[in-house]
Amino acid sequence: MNEQRTPSLMIQGCTSDAGKSVLVTALCRILHRRSVRVAPFKPQNMALNSAVTSDGGEIGLLESGLRWLEQRTGKPVLGVLPYLHGLYLDAEDAVPRTGTRKDGAALRVAVPTYPRISNHNDLDPLRFHPEVDFRFVGPNEPPPACDLIVLPGSKAVQADLAWLRTLKTAVPRHRNGCPIQ
Repeated sequence: MNEQRTPSLMIQGCTSDAGKSVLVTALCRILHRRSVRVAPFKPQNMALNSAVTSDGGEIGLLESGLRWLEQRTGKPVLGVLPYLHGLYLDAEDAVPRTGTRKDGAALRVAVPTYPRISNHNDLDPLRFHPEVDFRFVGPNEPPPACDLIVLPGSKAVQADLAWLRTLKTAVPRHRNGCPIQ
């Protein structure tokens, strides 16, 4: 049997929020334009970030500027990533690392980030609401004063519940006067 190997490339990152999908999308477009057949594969949410248009979309508007940039720098332009103000891209499985304190908010919400958290982006309407001070609380952080503790989804409910029970100060301290949902 004569086995022919196909060249392949794997893109990896340390976190779910590292930018792998954006990079792969750009590489697919670049290779497609060079008549290379591409077959992106993503084990989760495979429908996202895998479409490449044959006409190149709006990139044609930039061609003269890209040629100028290549001539001026002597370097090839391999892709263009636009900067869009206010653009929000879902972090998939990565919990946002930063939060915005909203002093004077009408509602203060704390969410424990247990080890196998899932579907945390279901809470984005609360997180982005202008009158909600929303905080993800890490395993070694004391919970802030809050009006509400929300328990997000879990990929392993029993294990995360056991982990949550080990936090003797987090939930019991808020049990009186703070609803647990």
